[in-house]
Amino acid sequence: MTENKTLQELSYLADDFFILILLEKSLGNIQNMGANNRALPWVSSHVLELSLKATCIHFKKQYFGHNLRNLWDQVKSKFNNQNIWPEPKYFEIYKKVFIPQENEQVISGLPIPDNLQRAELAYWIDNVTNLKYGIDKNDLMISTVHLGYVGLSKAFLDLFKGLRNTYKTEALNNRYRKQIEAKFTDPTHANNLIGLLI
Repeated sequence: MTENKTLQELSYLADDFFILILLEKSLGNIQNMGANNRALPWVSSHVLELSLKATCIHFKKQYFGHNLRNLWDQVKSKFNNQNIWPEPKYFEIYKKVFIPQENEQVISGLPIPDNLQRAELAYWIDNVTNLKYGIDKNDLMISTVHLGYVGLSKAFLDLFKGLRNTYKTEALNNRYRKQIEAKFTDPTHANNLIGLLI
């Protein structure tokens, strides 16, 4: 498969998984927007993995493996003026919020980070493979805490859109628009969802 074809396939897949998130969020209710779907963290992290790989191909960088930090390191210089990647502190904060310690699984009383969505994003970035199975290589449960909120995480959306903007084409945008219009029958809602990326 040529790199152009690979980039196209990865970009289509990233959009398709993103639309799955939109569908799940639309089925939820205001109090519990997707919080019961334990697959959403993995689906979200997979959107980012696919999009990062497409970005790497676009910039002619290596795109193999599942380590999103390694993929980001290859292209981060292209995003110098954008604040779309979580700061290093969030990669420490998420461990206290989202991953229970082996002997202490108490989450009450934890300090609330100044930006919980950026901590959640760091959690997804570091655990793309673990979230798929729900456990890490040491059999420690990973996917125990899920945030429930109306709409999408702004931190997630900013990163995905920033990456997507590097490789988007008119054909990709048209495909996304047509899929949204086919799946969401309320024109106002569909236009709002189209506006998330276009």
